Amino acid sequence: MVLAVLVQLAFAGAFLADAVMTNGTYDALAAHRVAVTGQGDCYYLVRPSRGGNIGPPNVCQVAYSYQGHTYSALIAASAPKIFYIDPRDPQYRMNEAAFAKGPVEITGDVVIAVLLLCGATAVTVAHQLHLRRRRHARRARPPEPAEPAT
Repeated sequence: MVLAVLVQLAFAGAFLADAVMTNGTYDALAAHRVAVTGQGDCYYLVRPSRGGNIGPPNVCQVAYSYQGHTYSALIAASAPKIFYIDPRDPQYRMNEAAFAKGPVEITGDVVIAVLLLCGATAVTVAHQLHLRRRRHARRARPPEPAEPAT
């Protein structure tokens, strides 16, 4: 039980940390950003197991440069190869598709974290109620009669 609650709390913390990091990057890029176009190759991350027509590639390894630094990213083949970089702090960078979904992803992270926290609370409350009922049941049980001495 303790392990289940700890796992839920750890995942909730991870989702909240991701929301904070995404929010910081999104806010910095929303205030000021430079668009940079990337170049790279596209390929299959996972190929279908059956033969036949397997369609177009589904993942691209893209490299892009800004102010003498080269960065790389793995993006969906359908995503545009445009990246936003904060000119004041180049550590803040995001591809165009992720930037467009920024507020939605932040909200999703927070909702999942809250659900995990509620789940951890529910498991803890249910477990405590179970232990309490068990203690009361033991106290209410009449003592067993002693065996007669022979």
